[in-house]
Amino acid sequence: MERTFVAIPSNDKDTSMHLEIYAPEYKGDLKGLIQICHGMTEYMGRYVKFAKYFTSRGYIVFGNDIISHGHSTTPRSSCLYINDWNDTVKDMVSAREYVSRKYPNLPIYLLGFSLGSFIVRTTHDLTPYKKEILIGTGAQSAFLMRIMRTWIGKKYTGKMSCASDKIHDLMFGTYGKKFKGRPANYWLLTDNEKRKEYTGDSLVRQEVSPAFFCEFSKCMECASRNLKNPNNTIPTLFLYGKKDPVSGFGKGVRKVYKAYKENNPDTEIRSFPGTHDILHDSMYESIFKTIADYLRK
Repeated sequence: MERTFVAIPSNDKDTSMHLEIYAPEYKGDLKGLIQICHGMTEYMGRYVKFAKYFTSRGYIVFGNDIISHGHSTTPRSSCLYINDWNDTVKDMVSAREYVSRKYPNLPIYLLGFSLGSFIVRTTHDLTPYKKEILIGTGAQSAFLMRIMRTWIGKKYTGKMSCASDKIHDLMFGTYGKKFKGRPANYWLLTDNEKRKEYTGDSLVRQEVSPAFFCEFSKCMECASRNLKNPNNTIPTLFLYGKKDPVSGFGKGVRKVYKAYKENNPDTEIRSFPGTHDILHDSMYESIFKTIADYLRK
């Protein structure tokens, strides 16, 4: 497998966006491009195992580190920070345009996990893609997002780019409380070794700024509003862990699925054992196979 790193300007005008492209060494029978929009705190380097699986099957895998994640560091803050969530959507488009110019005339598939799934759900134009896969997504109250954003904006005036333990707890603390007696990150990964790997990764950023929360809440609010008229003009597959609190333990993601299904009958949903990050947990091989089968049919 060939792994290429590219730095291109982010649409936020400050960040050097880190783009990774994984390609099979033999390119005589390429099946398509798979674009990944990763989750919160993580980065594209965590998808090497996924990339090896799919490049061995003739796909090119690529994706960018979202602003303030991984190698896409921003000079505005040392923690997770976004000035305008629309820039994350535009960066996803920029990454696709860059790679599709290198590999034209191949079908493009889009995979969004967690934060990435919400970014995908707020993308205005999915026509360049053949299919989309949304993992670990959910249904949040648009009204609640507005209330919390207003409160945070007032409370953290002048400190919006600074790391805040309270904001971190607000975003993640309730998930851990769903699993009493379990490690703090059990809601994310059930496998002990996978969890240690995640927590020991220096490029996984745990510190969160109030600005990041506010911009992400705008993204979730937009995704919630879009349920009245979803953007799923292409076939969609939802995947989630049965014990995933982000997906509402199935309730939230199924609400999104039903709205998508009404708009486009070519919509499917599947559940798996596990919590939130099923792509990196012990059941990852069955997830990979499910995705591969879906892309083939």
